[in-house]
Amino acid sequence: EHFEALVNLRGDLYSVWYWLGQAHFHRRELHAARPFLEKCVRLNPRFSKARSLLAQCYGHLGDSARKHAQNGVCHFLSGRLHRARVEYEAALREDPGLDEARSALIFLTERLEWLRKPQTFTFTALLEKPVATWSIP
Repeated sequence: EHFEALVNLRGDLYSVWYWLGQAHFHRRELHAARPFLEKCVRLNPRFSKARSLLAQCYGHLGDSARKHAQNGVCHFLSGRLHRARVEYEAALREDPGLDEARSALIFLTERLEWLRKPQTFTFTALLEKPVATWSIP
């Protein structure tokens, strides 16, 4: 009740949306929990706890494609890029038209390809002279 009043006053507080979603989720009110958690991750896309709970919510509601997509984001945010790719691919097998999974997979594939290429870095001192250069094979 207090959280709902706070949402009316300050709708930009992602944590309030999370706690409302979590309360509904733990009461097994999954259809009520979903919009609160979706709003929370729109306000703070890097909030992994909310994404994880939203993935569970999607799973319980039978939307396994969105469950896999949210799990993919959680893995991506924690640096498990190959696991994220597996989740995005699973989401697209379930629903080939799921744009959020498709665009995330394209972005991730580009990142993984960039990481595989040899990289050269040059550090510059305050005088704008190269100080050190090294390559990563």
